[in-house]
Amino acid sequence: MKKLTASLLMLLGSLALAETRTASTQVTLTVLPDCSISATDMDLGVYNARTGAAGTATVRVKCNINADVTFAPNRADNSKRVLNGPGGSQIPYRLQEILPPDQNDIGFDNPFANVDFSNTDTTGSFTVKSTSQGSSFLLRGTVAPGLWKPAGQYTDLITFTMTYTP
Repeated sequence: MKKLTASLLMLLGSLALAETRTASTQVTLTVLPDCSISATDMDLGVYNARTGAAGTATVRVKCNINADVTFAPNRADNSKRVLNGPGGSQIPYRLQEILPPDQNDIGFDNPFANVDFSNTDTTGSFTVKSTSQGSSFLLRGTVAPGLWKPAGQYTDLITFTMTYTP
């Protein structure tokens, strides 16, 4: 019994002398600001002189920061939007941005809606809110009825420019 008591006293004495040290490390990660923009092609279909033609395209914007964006379909000259066709023939068309009614809920702040981009001097701007799902808006192109133009393929190229500060 004396041996057991001495052993316990020795164990208790060594526990009283034990020391504890701690260290910690800070874990950090930097996610860089990033935005993307994409657009589907717009097919206006087959032109009918009695009813005209219409089609849509979707522009999708996704940012992991709140970003101010300037949106302007560009033309090299100061003229209305035209589809260029065979032999230099041109067909004017109207380009509008149509924002779905619920769009403000998923990413845009003070969106512009039903803006006519037929002229080059028409531009718009909006703020993209950081959102994991991104935001989409619809472009609608229309060609008026009553035109008589040479048969063939007519095309136009629209460039969307998004600028954000990383």
